[in-house]
Amino acid sequence: MPPRPKRNLPLVLYLGGNGEHGTDLEKQFRQPTAFQIVTSPEFQKRHPCVLFAPMLPEGSVFRCAQSGWTSEPADLVCDAMYAAIRQLGPETVDTNRLYVTGLSYGGAAAFELCSQFPGRFAAAVPVAAFQFEQKIPTNAPGNYYLLYNESEYSSAYHQEGLDKLEKRVRGFGGDFRRGVYPATGHNAWDAAWREPSVWDWMFSKTADGRPVNETSVAGPRPVRSEPAPAETKPVGICSSSIPPRDERSGPDRAVDGLEGTAFVSSEPVGKGDWFQVEFDRPVKGTVCVESGNADGRGRLSSGRVEVSSDGKFWFRGGSFSRSSGNCRFEQRSPVRFLKVLPEPRSPEILTIREIAVE
Repeated sequence: MPPRPKRNLPLVLYLGGNGEHGTDLEKQFRQPTAFQIVTSPEFQKRHPCVLFAPMLPEGSVFRCAQSGWTSEPADLVCDAMYAAIRQLGPETVDTNRLYVTGLSYGGAAAFELCSQFPGRFAAAVPVAAFQFEQKIPTNAPGNYYLLYNESEYSSAYHQEGLDKLEKRVRGFGGDFRRGVYPATGHNAWDAAWREPSVWDWMFSKTADGRPVNETSVAGPRPVRSEPAPAETKPVGICSSSIPPRDERSGPDRAVDGLEGTAFVSSEPVGKGDWFQVEFDRPVKGTVCVESGNADGRGRLSSGRVEVSSDGKFWFRGGSFSRSSGNCRFEQRSPVRFLKVLPEPRSPEILTIREIAVE
């Protein structure tokens, strides 16, 4: 937590994977990324918070038969969390902003905690984990940002399960987002916890839906379940005149807003170069194309966006702002294609981080 404890701080509950269980402190910190990020001065300045990382007994099982039922490990973790909150002093922790994140087994446990204690956690960021839609409670489904490597849940079984999970969460008023890295293996957490937009999303949530600047005191909070806005981010297959920097910046992932999957050109682009998206469905509404990284580096200095319904006839959509590096415009008729046309004074690396249609 910050060097000088403040009032009404949010708390982040961290749950490690199987390899981090037991009483060995070295094992507890075997995966250090979350600790390094959350305890850094830069992070604490942006999101001052308390980090609570309990040591889980080896062989503990969080799974429960249905939502609202509790398991012994879940009870123990929450009891320890509230004991720590009481020890920190009155109103040090805002219990309307309790968050949970975990990797692998810990990611599954994050799902379970939200199911076993509906309305207790404002948001969860499970990484490399899976949950069945039947476990999501109807009265307080929760808010989730799930991140994983593409190879892990690429089967039709997993994709259908994740689609059902998302539909159920959103259908009962929660928020559900997915971030997919074009990578193999199980370790998605090193990339996931380095995503500023994921943390920003998490810290924007409250358990009862009130604005984050409204404070609360220690103790479980009720939740107000409201219909969530429909998912508006389209899925796109992208191409470019210059290939991406590497496989992790492949253009097929450049529309999701994650730093780890932004399109970054392998060479500087200039007039005549392009980056194009073919959406999986016709889209219309407010279009926002974001260039550069979240910290402002790599923004496009000048350029425009064109749109097309058939890929043959193109129309101007809008221009990039020099100050923000973004292009925002209203698209009133459905389009299937979007093209970024850089117009820098001298060639520069192109970074496209997100394309959103609301």
